[in-house]
Amino acid sequence: MRPYTERMRFFPRKHTPLIAVLALLPLLSSCGTPPPASLSSALSHSAALLAHEKSIHMEFATGSPPPASVIAAESGSGVYAAPDSFSGSFLVGVHGIPLTVSIVVTDGTAYLKPPLATQFTKGNPGAYGFPNPVAFFNPAQGFPALLRETTDLHYAGLASRNGTLEWSVSGSLPNVLLARILKTPDIARTDAVTYLIDPHTGMLSTVTVRAPLYVASVLTAVTISLDYPTGIPRITPPPS
Repeated sequence: MRPYTERMRFFPRKHTPLIAVLALLPLLSSCGTPPPASLSSALSHSAALLAHEKSIHMEFATGSPPPASVIAAESGSGVYAAPDSFSGSFLVGVHGIPLTVSIVVTDGTAYLKPPLATQFTKGNPGAYGFPNPVAFFNPAQGFPALLRETTDLHYAGLASRNGTLEWSVSGSLPNVLLARILKTPDIARTDAVTYLIDPHTGMLSTVTVRAPLYVASVLTAVTISLDYPTGIPRITPPPS
């Protein structure tokens, strides 16, 4: 029998720390989500789905508040009901002062209720620095059209949104196209855009673009997030 030596001392087997395993889970789960076979086809499919969607919840946010020299929207949210209705509100910077403006759109007509007002009146959202929100979903000029007209497509991998891994597709948009839905200087430049698309449903969930939103010389990050509630909200003209 061999004599006992220090080399024969028992050492416990090393185990991978639990925290390291947890850190690998997102990577492991992403292995089952292949990239789109065709980026242009994926965007066209999302455009077709979006154009036929009857109810969409929208969140609008910018990377920075507007400068005091302009009147422009900083953030907003609301619900769109096809074909041309919307109900929500926007936080607007009016010469450096943040104010909340409520908006209801029915049959293409916008009704606004600015701060201190007691009722809605017909008005132009552009006076407060944001477009008619219905324009975002117009099949010919809104997001469906922008998806189809985005060029220089690049697959950026998977990105997490609310715990779900989604395709991240980047590309380029002429500012003249973006100006159709955002109050942005119509100048001859191309803006970078990134889309997040649910790989299981093909639905567009997020649009992020860097564009001259407030002034032509400064780029501002704009993120618009979309969700798709069940049922179609009934949006009627507000009492006047």
